[in-house]
This record gives sequence, C-alpha cells and structure tokens, in this order.
Amino acid sequence: MCCVGALYASLHGHWRLAQLLPAALEKQDLSLRFEIVSLPERREASGGYYRFDARLLPGQCYGDQVCPPGRPKFRLNWYTDTPPQPGSHWQAQLRLRQPRGYASPGAFDYGRWLFARGYSGLGYLRDTPAPRQIRAGAASLRQQWVEQLRGALAPYANQGLMRALLFADREGISPVQWRQFSATGTSHLMAISGMHIGMVLSWGLALGWFTRLLVPHARWRLWLTLGLGAASATSYAWLAGFTLPTQRALIMAGSALLLLAQRRFASPWSAWSLALLLVLIWQPLAAHQAGFWMSFIAVACLIGGLQGMRTVGGHWQQGLRAQTVVVLGLVPVLALWGFGVSLWAIPANLIAIPAVALCILPLLIIGLIAELCPGVSAAPVWTLADQALGLMQRWLSYLAEFGGVWQAPVTGLSMLIAVVAVILLLMPRGVPGRLLALPMVVALLYWPAERPPPGRVWLHVLDVGQGLSVWAQTARHNLLFDLGPAYDSGFNTADTVVVPAIRRGGIDQLDTLVISHADTDHRGDSEALLASLPVARGVAGEPWPGQPETLPWVSCYHLPVWQWDGVVFRFLGSPLIDGGNNNRSCVLHIETGQGAALIPGDIEASREAALLARYGQDLASDLLIAPHHGSKTSSTEDFIDAVAPSVVVFSAGYKHAYGHPAEAVVARYQRRNACQINTAYSGTVTFELGDSGARVRNWSRRHRYYWEAKSSPPCAKAEP
Repeated sequence: MCCVGALYASLHGHWRLAQLLPAALEKQDLSLRFEIVSLPERREASGGYYRFDARLLPGQCYGDQVCPPGRPKFRLNWYTDTPPQPGSHWQAQLRLRQPRGYASPGAFDYGRWLFARGYSGLGYLRDTPAPRQIRAGAASLRQQWVEQLRGALAPYANQGLMRALLFADREGISPVQWRQFSATGTSHLMAISGMHIGMVLSWGLALGWFTRLLVPHARWRLWLTLGLGAASATSYAWLAGFTLPTQRALIMAGSALLLLAQRRFASPWSAWSLALLLVLIWQPLAAHQAGFWMSFIAVACLIGGLQGMRTVGGHWQQGLRAQTVVVLGLVPVLALWGFGVSLWAIPANLIAIPAVALCILPLLIIGLIAELCPGVSAAPVWTLADQALGLMQRWLSYLAEFGGVWQAPVTGLSMLIAVVAVILLLMPRGVPGRLLALPMVVALLYWPAERPPPGRVWLHVLDVGQGLSVWAQTARHNLLFDLGPAYDSGFNTADTVVVPAIRRGGIDQLDTLVISHADTDHRGDSEALLASLPVARGVAGEPWPGQPETLPWVSCYHLPVWQWDGVVFRFLGSPLIDGGNNNRSCVLHIETGQGAALIPGDIEASREAALLARYGQDLASDLLIAPHHGSKTSSTEDFIDAVAPSVVVFSAGYKHAYGHPAEAVVARYQRRNACQINTAYSGTVTFELGDSGARVRNWSRRHRYYWEAKSSPPCAKAEP
C-alpha cells in the first residue's frame, strides 16, 4: 500500500512539474490564450489593477516546443480600469515567472503555497499588443452572488471580516487586523475550513432531525438528515469557492457521514484515518500546506484528549479543556511552520469561537438568504453581524495589547521534547509518568536561544526581495539594519520576513533599529515592526514621513563608536546633502578584531569617493553588503580595492526589473576573486564574523523542494 501511495504521489508530482513554466521563459513575452476562472479582484496599489486566476486553453504551448499537459493555472495581474468578465477567453502577451516567494526562516513560503494549490506561475498582461477577447464570458451564479454581496456589505465597518466568513474573500482584512488575530491565536477564524464547514453541517443535520417526522420510513429519515447536512456543508463550501481548505473539510465531513449512512459503529479514529486517506488521494500536495497538518492534528488531539470525558463538567469546562488540548497539541506544528503560539489563545478562542459559530456566522447566513430574497431587507441582519464582529474585535484588541507570542525553539531535540510532552499531557489522568511533562514544558519555555560567543557576530542578510534588511546578532545584543520594502497595498517585509526570522531565532526585543535612509525599500514599515517587537533605540540617516514618534531617534552621524560583547560598531562619514536620498544612507562598519563587515546602504559613487578620502584602507572588510544592491551607480573600482572583500552580498529581487546586480558590477568583483552571493538565489544567508573572517553558517535555499531549481553552496567557505 505504501508503494502504491508513493507511486501515485510521484506521478502527480511529475504531472505538476510538466505544467510548470520553464525557467528559461521567465520574464519573456509569451502570446497565450486563456480563460478567466475566478472573479477579478480590484487592487488599488500601483495605480490600480485587477487580479484573477486564469487557465490556459487546450493546446497552448510555452514558446514553440514546451506544451504542458492539462490546463495550467496562473495568477495574473491586469493594469486596467475595466474588470474582465469571468469565464471570458482572451489572447494576450503575458510576462510570467515560476511560483516563488521569500526564502527566510519563519517566513511564509509563497512559492510553496502557489505550487501546492495548483498554480504553474504568476505574472501580468502586457499592454502592447492590446489583449484581445476571443469569447465573451458570463459570471457564474456564485460570482454574481459574490458581486451582489460585496455591494451590500460595503457600508459596514467590518465588511472585510464579513466577506471573509461568507465567501472566503480575505482581501478586505487590514494588516492591523491580521496582527491582532495573530497575537491572539484567532487567525483560523478568518479562513473557512473545518470549524466553519462543521458548524454549517451541524445546522443541516439539526434541520433534518426536526423534519424527520415528515418521512414515514426510518431509513429514509436517516438519509434525509444526512442529506440535508451534506447539502448545507456543500453549499457553504461552494459559496467559498471550493477552496482547498473547504475541499479538505468536506472530505472529512463526508467520511463521517458515510460511516453513519452505513449504520456502522466506527471509532473516531476510523473516520479520522479515512478522511486522511481521501484527502491525500484528492490533494497529493496537501502535506505542503500548514492547514492540512493543523486540521488533522487538531482533530486528533480532540479525539485523544476528550474521549471518555464528554459528560464531565459543564459546557464552559468542556470548552476550556478542548481549547487547552488543541493549543498544546499544535505547539510543535506551529513551531515547525514558523508560527508563534499566542499566550492569550485560550481566553481569546473561548469567546471568539462561540461568537463566530453561534452568533456571527448564523447571522451572516441569514443575511445572505434575506439578501437573495426579493423584497426582503437584509440590512438589520447585516447590522447585527457587524456589531457582533465589532464586539469580538474589541475583546481581541484588549488581549492583543498584552502581547505575548511565544516562539517555540526549533531544533531536533526541542521538537522531540515538545511532542513527548504533548502526548503525556493529553493522556488520561492516572497514567504513570504523566507528570514528567511538567519539567519538559519548563525546559521548552526556558530553552536558550542559539547565540554567537563573545567576540563574534552573526550577520543574517534577510531575503526581502528588492530591498535590504540585515540582522546583526552578538552574544547579548541585537541590531537590525533596515526593514526591506513596504508597498502601497499594505504588504511589507517587516511583518512577513523580518519579525518571523527574529522570533525564530528566539529573540523577543531589539537593542537598536537602524533605518539607513528614507527609500521605501529600506525603511519599510517601521510601525509594523514596533507593533510586534519592542525596540530600545532608533537610528536613522534622515527623517521620513510617518516616522514613528513612539521611539527615540538619533542620527547615525551623531552616534559615537560603541562596543557590544567584544564587537565594535561604528557609523562612518557624513551624508552628501546634494546627493539625493541614496547618499544620505547610514554606513555601518562592524569589527570583531579579526574580521570586519561593511553595510553601506544605497550609497553611490560620489559618497564612496568621500569615504575613500576620509578612511582609505581602514574600509577593509571581509564581508561587504554591495552598495545599492549592486547598481551600476555604485561599487567603483577604487572602492572595491579599498574594501577588498572576500565575500560580497547582493540583496536583490529575483529577476527584478531593475536588473540588480549590474553585469559590470558583477565583473568588477569577479576580477578581484570575491565570492558573490545574491539573496534572490540563496535566500536568507547567515555569516559568522570572527577570528577567520566571514564564514557562511547557513542559507535558506540550502534545502529545496523537488520543483525548485538546485542551489549550490554560496561560497567555498560555506559550512558543510
């Protein structure tokens, strides 16, 4: 059986690989015909555009020779003012790339998410030649309902949350709200999955139970009850667009209903195992989704932790035990997937889950039915749902103010201890050895974070795409140099890359935050960082609009040399007032006595010349973060000669439009035998600066998935 499963997964993997856009055709213009298969979503960022999913029409090929099987799916952006019609067929010039995301510890892997959900790439439509419609489309019934509901919900303050709970449209949830859900362990409430489908299923079963007297035969009564339950759950999943989490929840619910329909006694573990098997048959790549592991392990914890105890205590006691069992059971899973564990998850969910399941979701379903009935006003119901969501938000906001997100240590030993402790804690009372879980929990809570020894520094050059963020870590102190980019859509790498990496390292506060200059790909979203991590001191090369006033800021040009744990930190030079934002960048020199690193921000040739005139050979460093991402306006021959780096790092976006690093700059470093690393291909790379200079400790793309290109060690000095 295992061999059959492995063969099936292997065949599916080969089929998905054949659908993938070839790497050689990335960023090239391809003339393709496709069908729009989702409702276009309006995005206001970058001047406004529409995002939608599209499938290639049969017989389409990438270029002249590569013809993928089936109908590959792509996520596309179209910079237009008029939304295309769902179901319409188009021919257009597309510029595509493979599924890819940030590769950094704790960061959400967008590329893995895309591939596991069936995407073969993403890109945008070119304006020249103009896209041509081949066949007009018509919105499906679901798409018509979704459009109607978007308009109906627009006046309400919590419309984004209402849309997420009704039809899985989470685009209206703000970054502030997501941080609040994350801080309270309630993000799962905004993703239609097992809990939501299970509640609607129970309503259908209850309706069937009340109408059973209308059917004379007992067997048909059972089928009526199960049929109404299945129809209710399926209808809700259909409204949510049959997303992969809802498909998974339907399979799990269907497994239980199937066993009930056969009037067979089956243990909960039998239903759980059947559901697991069916999900993996239907979704062979489900194991690459965090939701898959959380769903099945949460249910397993409830089965194991609550068996034989359903009648013990009142409803609140049972709810408290259920929440405790799930939170404890998910600790190892959350840690491995890079999520923190909220210390307020239990009280938050004790209120939020009943509120959503018993009040908010029923009101939304009633409002939906009223909205679709001619002559019936749904406004009073929408208002009640909006007010209920507002009250829940206040409760979560109150808890979030206390902070308290714990990142479990992720090592082989710590994960083994966590799993054993969870198993022991979930055992029934009276089991010998159960109390051994307590010292294990204490050990995990006080697990020491890995740190460099005194006199050395670890430099983590984070993969933030087209931007810069470097985390410097000594034995007892932490400095962060820049935050990477922030976009007008609200997306920022402080939330998605920087904070997860720091928390994954076991750090819960920063001693110094440096914002080198005001460009958005460096200053990022400092408010997002400060909302997640306390910072003692802010250092900046220049002020910028919206600079947080809650943090004391000093200029990097007025800061004297300081030392942390035997490591010397020094800001160099003064800004060139007439050189633009780039030449106002802070330039940080870090020295351990036997090794040095230079982080010059976005300085250009004129600022490099000023540094040479003032410091000369004192600029010499083993590790250099390439000025301005390797732009042709920086890294002059004289500057490179003075720094004489053995390793140079380009922090740049993958095949970005700016083309960093420039070919001429790469050639200059190559002529000097400097090892060159590009975070676009290595992901986050960590160096140890010590007695032997700069040594690569690790890089994120060291371990790859089978659909990703093979990565080689970034330097000869890389740790094996």
